[in-house]
Amino acid sequence: MKKKTYILLLVVALCLLICLSSIGGGSSLFGGYTYENSKRYTAGGASISGRVNEMDISWIEGGVEVRHHDGDEIILEEETSGKLSRKTELHWYKDGHKLYVKYAASGSRSFKNLNKKLTVLLPENMEMDEVKISTVSADVDVQGLEGENMTFETVSGNIILNKLDADNLEIDTVSGSIRMEQARVEKLTADSTSGDMYFAFDRNPDSVTTNAVSGNVTISLPGDAGFRAELDSVSGDVNCSLPAAMDGRAYVGGNGECIIKADSVSGNLTLQGNN
Repeated sequence: MKKKTYILLLVVALCLLICLSSIGGGSSLFGGYTYENSKRYTAGGASISGRVNEMDISWIEGGVEVRHHDGDEIILEEETSGKLSRKTELHWYKDGHKLYVKYAASGSRSFKNLNKKLTVLLPENMEMDEVKISTVSADVDVQGLEGENMTFETVSGNIILNKLDADNLEIDTVSGSIRMEQARVEKLTADSTSGDMYFAFDRNPDSVTTNAVSGNVTISLPGDAGFRAELDSVSGDVNCSLPAAMDGRAYVGGNGECIIKADSVSGNLTLQGNN
């Protein structure tokens, strides 16, 4: 990896940290937890009916969990170790076919000892056009979500994705780890500063692009996958355990269909087959 790439990653991490910090309250440099159209939001958990094909969740700390259930409505629930007021309850707003979920009321500044966990229950077989989940220190745990475009962003929260089915997937973390298993994703782009990243695919993706500073990156493909992988680490180890020939600095397996570019400064890079 070139020096300018390393500098770029640090800049991206700093921008992500500043951007996501604006989600939070308390000592935020941006004057508290604020968002647009705040007067249109409703406080508290809810059962939401009607068509929803886009979802945008911003959460501060605790956790965000997305699951499916056998009902016809989207259910929003939250748990906390603290005491909630109307201002510190979750707030939601359905604008046409897009659902927004926020950690608390706009303008809130202090969320001490709340440790709130958000659970989102979606109807079975529900598919989304757009999904975005952004957190500061909240972990993200998503199971069985299907959709076209998905984005997950955290500062220090960990991200767990299981049985995800997406056309385009973007993931950004600063220090949180990423673990994705049994995925069917066409295009993956992932960036992390110090968190480890693990990606296991049930079917061969079209492309995988990852950038890391000190985190380790593991990419696990089906055993018969065709790929062309450029794995570049300054001081970390690079390993490809899949059958491959070398074409310059690229590992080429099968028909070379999946294009993989993985860069790291000091982290290890591993390309392997699913067990």
